[in-house]
Amino acid sequence: MCSTVFLDELKPIWSRAEIPIKADKKCIDMTIELWESFLKLKQGSMGVVDVVTYNRERKKMARKSGVKSKSDLSIVSSGQQSDSEVVLSIHLVSTNQLFSKRFAMPSTELSGVKRMADFIALYYTHAFLRSRLSTCSPADDMQFLSLMNLYRIQDPSASDICVKSILLHLWYLTEELVVFAIFDTDLQDSLRQQMVLKLLSFKRPKIFKPQKPVFPDIDPMTINYPYQLVDFIGSRSWLLFHLLNLGEEKLDWMQVPVKYWKITVGYRKLELIVRVVEVVNDSAERSVELMSDFKDVCIDENKQQALFQVLEQYRNNVANSKAKN
Repeated sequence: MCSTVFLDELKPIWSRAEIPIKADKKCIDMTIELWESFLKLKQGSMGVVDVVTYNRERKKMARKSGVKSKSDLSIVSSGQQSDSEVVLSIHLVSTNQLFSKRFAMPSTELSGVKRMADFIALYYTHAFLRSRLSTCSPADDMQFLSLMNLYRIQDPSASDICVKSILLHLWYLTEELVVFAIFDTDLQDSLRQQMVLKLLSFKRPKIFKPQKPVFPDIDPMTINYPYQLVDFIGSRSWLLFHLLNLGEEKLDWMQVPVKYWKITVGYRKLELIVRVVEVVNDSAERSVELMSDFKDVCIDENKQQALFQVLEQYRNNVANSKAKN
């Protein structure tokens, strides 16, 4: 989203080969460590989980002395980032802002970096760090839309671009998935209870016609966060329970107040299932990349399918092996 919102600010930086750094020992020392870690991430040897450790080590390096300064040091432009680079890229932009007085960039670019850093610090980071939490996804989407109304006061053009992007990705506010919010313990008990009562007001369908989820019609200027979540509940909100083959005996928790849900077996099992649901499109992107990389290896469709399955299995085995080590 950041690259979409701040494209005008980032274009000049991406188009240049390097960003010169003024001769300042502390700035240079920290930038060396920052960029080395960024390169490790690009090479796939550093993951998101390493960023906290990296931050801690970078601060230690900043306190070290005796490192020779290089007045001609520069940061090489990396181009647009993939999803795996987002966390460190956020840190890179934030660091650029903190040391903006030390980078030899035009005033227009410095202004752009500050504009982007403000957006990341105030709005984007919180949403990004919670993006994998399935139970929070519906409420977080609503909250982000609500915050964009506040952000519009500061930066109308960026706010409008953000809202336009969000309205194209309302998957977790559809009837089928908004029920995830019932298991969001950050929401008020009364709101969660209202969502269940709204669900019970619809007769549970015996058959669900396969279809693409329909985005709700939302006016971004009149967001009622978080209470508007109740409005998105509909008859197709029963789909989750239908797919899991949950009968009435396993939904007895819906008949009691929220404070008793945790002691019912049916609720605890369903909550566990919902909490491990993948809510990002990493899997889909990996599959598309896999097909684009190896589609020309063989022409026969059956052989292609077999090849993709073997490659996917191999990658999973390698990933599991690394995780265990």
